[in-house]
Amino acid sequence: MRERLSSGPHPTVVKYIFAEPLKQEAATNFSHVMAANFVHTLVLRKGGILDQSATKELLNLYMEMTSAGAGALTLDPSLEDLHFNIERYVIERLGPQVGGRMHTGRSRNDLMATTTRMRIREEALRMHERLASLRKVLLAKAEEHSDTVMTGYTHLQPAQPISFGFYMSAIADALARDAKRFQSAYRSTNQSPLGSAALAGSEFDLDRQYAAELLGFEGVIVNALDGVAARDFVTDLLAALASTTITISRAANDLYVWSTREFGLVTLSDDVCHVSSIMPQKKNALTLEHCRAKAAQVIGYQVACLAAMKGSFYTNVRDVNREAVTPLLGALSETEAAIELFAVTVEGLEVNRDRMLAGAKEDFSTATALADALVIQLDIPFRLAHEIVARVVRDAVSRGLDATRIDADLINQEAEDIVGKRLDLSDALIHGALDPVSSLNGRKTLGSANPTETRRMVTEAQSILADDEAWLGNARRHLESAKTRLKVSVDEVLSA
Repeated sequence: MRERLSSGPHPTVVKYIFAEPLKQEAATNFSHVMAANFVHTLVLRKGGILDQSATKELLNLYMEMTSAGAGALTLDPSLEDLHFNIERYVIERLGPQVGGRMHTGRSRNDLMATTTRMRIREEALRMHERLASLRKVLLAKAEEHSDTVMTGYTHLQPAQPISFGFYMSAIADALARDAKRFQSAYRSTNQSPLGSAALAGSEFDLDRQYAAELLGFEGVIVNALDGVAARDFVTDLLAALASTTITISRAANDLYVWSTREFGLVTLSDDVCHVSSIMPQKKNALTLEHCRAKAAQVIGYQVACLAAMKGSFYTNVRDVNREAVTPLLGALSETEAAIELFAVTVEGLEVNRDRMLAGAKEDFSTATALADALVIQLDIPFRLAHEIVARVVRDAVSRGLDATRIDADLINQEAEDIVGKRLDLSDALIHGALDPVSSLNGRKTLGSANPTETRRMVTEAQSILADDEAWLGNARRHLESAKTRLKVSVDEVLSA
């Protein structure tokens, strides 16, 4: 198979380029390669390119090889890859007159592009499933804590009251969009390049649509050059992985801070923490630190893939079909770890309700609600109300008072200076406006932190999750149906 060359590959080439990828490909891609071999043989028979006898011999041997698995092959890295190792084995078993026909009308270029897509589409579905499991955990927490009042933060400063359930719902919604990215990556991957041959198509009459259907693809990449050159489906999946791990990293960072003694809003279960070798008191947020770092790993893999593609030609080249694809494997592993580590962390999380509520009462996060009350009750322009309350907060802080100590006298001191008169306010109205529970329940807009609205959003998110799981089931059934059809097609030829 290397007849064009006067020697076998240099041992250094074998070591660094052929040996390890061959081992990995045999472990992960053998079933896909054999499925492609079955289909290509059926396509050759359908086009009248293979006679019935040769077709049966090839199909029977493929069945034997598939049952035995890749482990039954003696792999020789000097033959470069799995495809050449399989072809050599077939020729040794069936002779060149039959075995030598298996590769008619195709190239390793379209074969590798096809089997890469077959593997990656399965990985996209697997990540989608893992993400669905995490979303269930988050939505369960969101439902449980829809009325657990806490301070919402912007710029890591107290902003406005929300609920812990509202926060969990937000993270679940972000991950739901990531799930859609996995669906999109699956669709862009699940297109067949088989029949593109080296780059210009084939002189043999190959039914590419028939091949695509038997392999479970949803369509054909029509342009043969695009079929062997494109690896943008890899970057699509990497983008989904990066977005997912970034979402998880940001949420992990929040929980990391909230679990500190200074905040004390949540407590991590002991089984996701680790200790110090010297400081007896330590309980460190082990999983959250790794969840944050996993995003960096995935981004690195994404950059490696893009950089490998950037300087390549738009055709079949190894820096794209090999080097640019390899980082995806690491990114998949890191993303799976991030998803599962974050899920077990959230699942065992203890929410410190009393501490959350106390903080929201004292930290001035209801100041906006007080300004709104001035607008509603006294018809003061919001900007003037904002100025009055801002000065009240400044004065209270300077005097060491928290939000619970604000009263009508404090407000009127500032109001006289700004609007030239005292305001007709009762302490009851002020304390009601500054109560975080009342503030939360007073939210009226779509998507607000109002507990009723949060529960509605959780219900809607659960419905979307159910739809996503149905999509996943349909995608898997489609692939299984294609496998069944392929088996039936093979059996029909063998029984004819």
